[in-house]
Amino acid sequence: MKVAVITGSRADYGLLRPTLAALSEQPDFELCLLVTAMHLHPSYGDTLAEIAADGHAIAARVEAGARVGDRGDFARNIGHATIAFSDALADARPDLLLVLGDRFEIVAGALAAASLGIPVAHIHGGELSEGSLDDSLRHCITKLSHIHFVATRTYAERVCQLGEDPDSVHIVGAAALESIAHLPLLEEQELARALGLEQLRRPLLALTLHPASLAPEAAGAQAEAVIGAVEDLLHDSGSIVVSLPNDDPGSPVIHELLSSWGARRANVHVFATLGQRRYLSLLRCADLVLGNSSSAIIEAPSFRVPVVNVGDRQRGRLMAANVIGAGAQRPAVAAAMRRALDPAFRASLSELENPYDHGDVAMSILETLRRTPLEGLTHKRFFDLPDCAWRTELELRAPPRAGAYAS
Repeated sequence: MKVAVITGSRADYGLLRPTLAALSEQPDFELCLLVTAMHLHPSYGDTLAEIAADGHAIAARVEAGARVGDRGDFARNIGHATIAFSDALADARPDLLLVLGDRFEIVAGALAAASLGIPVAHIHGGELSEGSLDDSLRHCITKLSHIHFVATRTYAERVCQLGEDPDSVHIVGAAALESIAHLPLLEEQELARALGLEQLRRPLLALTLHPASLAPEAAGAQAEAVIGAVEDLLHDSGSIVVSLPNDDPGSPVIHELLSSWGARRANVHVFATLGQRRYLSLLRCADLVLGNSSSAIIEAPSFRVPVVNVGDRQRGRLMAANVIGAGAQRPAVAAAMRRALDPAFRASLSELENPYDHGDVAMSILETLRRTPLEGLTHKRFFDLPDCAWRTELELRAPPRAGAYAS
């Protein structure tokens, strides 16, 4: 089976890494890697070098438009990327397209595959991130997909609510957690050297802040609130390791504010990208994970590290007990950080289990693909939920009758 896989950023590549390795190693699969979006912009870090270091051949570099500055750029890039993926997939002629997540280039790839009659398998559907445009994009990808690999039962049920056949939905856990189990992580001093630092001072904070893309105009204020809260609480103490945001609408202002902060504060260290090994090692060593990244929700529980989740970007996701929510205001973030850094809170997490951990994700995906006939897979039927109380309790509004409005 020839499987095309799209990767557009450092984030999804890290999550896909074990599955890409498994596809490369198994003789009954042929990996066709399509690289796009942030990978092709050096300002987001040399992520192509990480792909090359893993030994993966790049089948095609798919241009997905310019860097995103505003919503108009975002929309134009979806159209541009859909055309580019239509050409790339027509040339590659895969048996199946495998995608992960909810970014614009994944929507574009799934749309192109649908137009070409190529079945789509989607990882991480059914989730919610209600403060982000990604939430709508993720559900669009679900409806364009034919096989669903989800992280939890709750997410599986939501995919079925969207009309997908339960037989096509498979609970495999979160893809990122497999790397934690198999990737040799760095000890604290090794991590410091890998980051180019003499030492990591305590408290050690890992900070990743993305714009809430449904309200990109608020991105600057949110970044200023987080910066102000850290300075209120830590002043010049500790070490803050910052990973810059992705290319959602609103990201340029966050990028500028965090970069400027790092330039004027000796204890703030800013990176375009950390790479998966350094990032996971940072989570393991950190005293606190701060920001609004999905990795703080999904990966951080495996390290039993406190998390302060800022704002509404991740609203709706299943969150473990290590996550403390905070409004995107300076006093709220500072108060949540104070609670998270309390040794008693850290001690309370000693028995925490990650709700996203369901074992060997890559092999579960490959075994499912092996036993799923691809013929006729693109001819989906909508799965209606059975009759029950919700149908009678549902209140639907009829449109106004003609002439009902006052003249």
